[in-house]
Amino acid sequence: MTRLVRTATALIAVGILTAGCGSRGDQSAWTNSPASPSSGGTVVEGSGTNGEPGEGGMGPAPLRPGDPPNCRADALRAAFAVTGGGMGKRFGTIQITNRSTAPCSLSGPVNLALAEASGRPVPSRVQHRARGERITVPPGASAWLVLSWTVIPGEGESGMPCQPAAASVAITVPDAGGPVTTTFTAGPVCNQGAMSVAAPTLTRPTA
Repeated sequence: MTRLVRTATALIAVGILTAGCGSRGDQSAWTNSPASPSSGGTVVEGSGTNGEPGEGGMGPAPLRPGDPPNCRADALRAAFAVTGGGMGKRFGTIQITNRSTAPCSLSGPVNLALAEASGRPVPSRVQHRARGERITVPPGASAWLVLSWTVIPGEGESGMPCQPAAASVAITVPDAGGPVTTTFTAGPVCNQGAMSVAAPTLTRPTA
């Protein structure tokens, strides 16, 4: 009987130590995550940070012989618009215009980062539907992005507003040398700022 009691006591002690270590590991994983949506910043699903090849494996399409140079942020202008929605879902577009005097080359994946009017980051999670092909944007012409998001609170969100209202969105095109910022007029983006972003296209989306 004494041997059985000692064995049971040892098993209980091992279980307590194991549970304690697991708890500390989970806490550390969340604390050390620099892009946790709850702390602002952008979490990218399907590509690396800022559209560069990364953990997700989706990088920009390579330049082909004869392609013009990459579009640069200082030669681009962006405009956001809400195009529709219903049943808790919203749709919008971002128009990226080449305001230079020469054609430039543009590829996905394009990343987005929301911010409040004060400039404080708003949680943003970007899911790329596809990288798409590299496109050439003539002077004065535009490329288009199609976006979708939800206004229904997700896990960890209760009531409205589900997130702080965004007032601007920074658009980062691969190899552009920085973001292009424009106003964001759609208010809060729920589900921790989750946005689905299609590949850039030269075809203007229909409403």
